[in-house]
Amino acid sequence: MNDTYVIDGNNVCGWYENVHHEFSIIPLLSLMMALLENGDNFYCIFDASISHKLKKHGRVDESEFIEKLLSDYPNNFFRVTGSSRADGTVLHCADHYKIRIITNDLFRDYIEKYPWLEERFSPRLIQGNLQPNGLLTIDKLPYGHLELQDDFESSSKRLIELLLLEKTQKKAGYEFHSNRNTFKESKSSPQPDTKCDTSSRKHRSELKSSYSKTSLTRPNQNIDLHIGILIAFLFIGVIAIWQTWDWGINYKISKKHQEIFNLGDQIKHEEAKIKSIKEKYSTIRFWQKKTREDIIDIEKAETTIKILDEKRSEAEDERTKLKNSIGRNWGFKPIMPPWTSPIFIPWIIISAFYFLYILAISALTQKN
Repeated sequence: MNDTYVIDGNNVCGWYENVHHEFSIIPLLSLMMALLENGDNFYCIFDASISHKLKKHGRVDESEFIEKLLSDYPNNFFRVTGSSRADGTVLHCADHYKIRIITNDLFRDYIEKYPWLEERFSPRLIQGNLQPNGLLTIDKLPYGHLELQDDFESSSKRLIELLLLEKTQKKAGYEFHSNRNTFKESKSSPQPDTKCDTSSRKHRSELKSSYSKTSLTRPNQNIDLHIGILIAFLFIGVIAIWQTWDWGINYKISKKHQEIFNLGDQIKHEEAKIKSIKEKYSTIRFWQKKTREDIIDIEKAETTIKILDEKRSEAEDERTKLKNSIGRNWGFKPIMPPWTSPIFIPWIIISAFYFLYILAISALTQKN
């Protein structure tokens, strides 16, 4: 069909979010594969926040795949810079090249700049719907009833294959028809929407006229003509074989790139596991050291308790001895003699002075 469409990348990814409440490139992959498989082409434009939004919804592998497409296929993918949105770029591209847009956005803010947006059901705006059963409906496309390819890995590989084939087709001058899975040589007659190599067509017409003129008059030149045709045929075959070999190399390179991406993910996963194990090991070592210190503290505490227990036993023995020495009965037998008490001598002196005082007072009273 050889039609080119502008795709509002973020808007098409949002179709998945409307059904599954997750932002994903799954419907976008299905749409792009359908366009390439039916002989059409596309130019997909993303907002600057596409990678951040995919990572926010846990789609890290899809974010990395978008970065790969933007890097390896700049003729099909573009991301606006900064914090700007892609709406203005999408409309400018569609207006400049007179092509249609695949989006559910109506762009009401741009009606003054692009009057063709005033029409409610503009044929240049192709809208789509994703149903919960996985059916992707795009009515304004002739092949617009698609089944959503929910397997990201297989869809991404298939898209890379189609992009490589499309790139090889441009190099070799062939047109790819995916419904037959074959290459077909471009038509030589000029028709609408058909790319022809006018110089080669002119050369073939000159050969034909030369052959018709000389075949009757100079039969000996037929051999030279056949040799020239044979050489041209061999030259075209060599070019086709070389282009096919080049495509095979590119395909193998893309597969190796995919393997490298997968190995990178595995390495990241293993590094995360190693980091987690190291953290657990450091935690175990910390608590092991802490446990050893606690055991030492417990042993010290037990030794201290043992010493204090012995001192307590000794104190209890001394208290018992003191109780036995003091006693509370009159019939006790003191262990120590009374004059060994520190208050014995002061008591005797005070008692003697007091006795003498009493005697003095008594003598004075008798004299009077």
